[in-house]
Amino acid sequence: MVGLFRGLVLFAPIAVVGSTFLPFERPLQMNLPLDGVMPILGLLSVLFGVVGGVLGLFSVIGLLRFRRWARMLAVWCAIALALSSVLTLTVMPLLDVMAPGAIALLVLAAICWIGALVLARMPPLAARFEARR
Repeated sequence: MVGLFRGLVLFAPIAVVGSTFLPFERPLQMNLPLDGVMPILGLLSVLFGVVGGVLGLFSVIGLLRFRRWARMLAVWCAIALALSSVLTLTVMPLLDVMAPGAIALLVLAAICWIGALVLARMPPLAARFEARR
């Protein structure tokens, strides 16, 4: 179970990074007005994305070392990245132009991250997190 947990924790960020290197299916045509709500949503999306990325980096290290604080940090990372994704898709129609492989990698990364968080709460692994501070 430890091997599966570590595999899920490592695969999730690798899949996210891998999806960013896949090209768009077609060019993205955008016209963003600089007044109104759209620039604010874009800035919030970037802010949540950066915060989620930093939290993700520290939580991956903590989860692999079975630190108690890493489980909660990983949940906050997931929340920040989910907010960033929702705000990004509100501002830009990325799903229309993203390659199917990139979408599949992002969905697989989310499933792996959630799976790792669920496994971290199960009794065999939860005891490892409780034993280490």
